[in-house]
Amino acid sequence: MITPKEGLAYYRNFLYYIEDKLGKEVAFVDREDYAEINDMLRNGDLDAAFVCSGPYVDGHKNFGMELLSRLRLTVKRFIIHT
Repeated sequence: MITPKEGLAYYRNFLYYIEDKLGKEVAFVDREDYAEINDMLRNGDLDAAFVCSGPYVDGHKNFGMELLSRLRLTVKRFIIHT
């Protein structure tokens, strides 16, 4: 799992895309952990956030966080026996 701060490197181009589509500036807000991000969403300090499954489940249960989009990844694992 990456921290929200590390996420900027991964999401920078997507944030530019969202800015272009919305026609307004999008700010990247980072915190030490996802609990802080969820608190900010709950309090109305953020409109949206990138979170992984654990923080989403917590947010949905605790304050009704809604899923806007989902990314489906396929992970291949290999076991090498020598």
